[in-house]
Amino acid sequence: MIVGVDVGGSNVHGVILSSQGSGIAEATRDTPRGPEQIFAAMCEVIDELLAAAQPDARDAVVAIGVGTPGTVDVRSGVVENAVNLAVSDPWALAQLLRDRYGVPAHVDNDVKATARGAMAWLASEHVSSLVYVNVGTGVACACVANGEIVRGADNIAGEIGHIPVDPAGAACACGQVGCLETVIGGGAIMARLAGQAQSISDLFAPDAEGKTALETERARILTGIALAVELVTLTYGADRVVLGGGVISRIPDVIGRVSEILRTRAAHSGLLTSLRLHERVRLAPAGIALAAIGAALTAAPSGEDQKGK
Repeated sequence: MIVGVDVGGSNVHGVILSSQGSGIAEATRDTPRGPEQIFAAMCEVIDELLAAAQPDARDAVVAIGVGTPGTVDVRSGVVENAVNLAVSDPWALAQLLRDRYGVPAHVDNDVKATARGAMAWLASEHVSSLVYVNVGTGVACACVANGEIVRGADNIAGEIGHIPVDPAGAACACGQVGCLETVIGGGAIMARLAGQAQSISDLFAPDAEGKTALETERARILTGIALAVELVTLTYGADRVVLGGGVISRIPDVIGRVSEILRTRAAHSGLLTSLRLHERVRLAPAGIALAAIGAALTAAPSGEDQKGK
């Protein structure tokens, strides 16, 4: 069996998978702040999973995988920082898990773990490559190609939020101007909505229809998401692009709206027409713990079945 844990901004969500990749049990706790508090919550989740699985589950678990926000050294399992979790100093999370549970532990960035889980979710579509695009407060993506996470030098691959897309756009926290994150990132959206709408959900509510300023903002966001789909497809050549994250979850019919923009853009480009981008896009399912499943599969020893059913 393999344990997977997703350390989210709100919840620590764990799953335990059989050696065939089938889910056995799930458990959650609220996410505290600070490394010691988070580790305690993770252990509560893992202990609950082991108790729910079977009396001797601790002996049957072969690995533990964790997906967490922030900068992660995947070779050492050290979380170098995770600002949103109040982790400011290097945190040897994998070693702590190994010491407590006596099994190998693997720690990865949460977006990369979710990409692995999304690949398992789409196993029936028999695709060889996939990009998961996370649109939340920030924007990032991760690609799985031929069963492997594409990492790049220093694990930097996927930082699409800091690709400039609008030379006349807003200043980005990274020091550049007009980055994708300044267009579709939740923080940037809320800054632009000040005094016009209380939330992204309000922006896309039926009673906001017809308000010119809000129409412009909706179009900006949806076009930006469509551009992200186009960008990652042209960069990675992915068979599927899965959209997820807090911004995506608050837009009704987001796949339909983005697909319509992709079709409109393709009407003026033979290249885009040939790519059929609107057929590649999927919405991350709300009821499946993709990040926790992906964390478990990332930790699976070589030879384990990684279907993640």
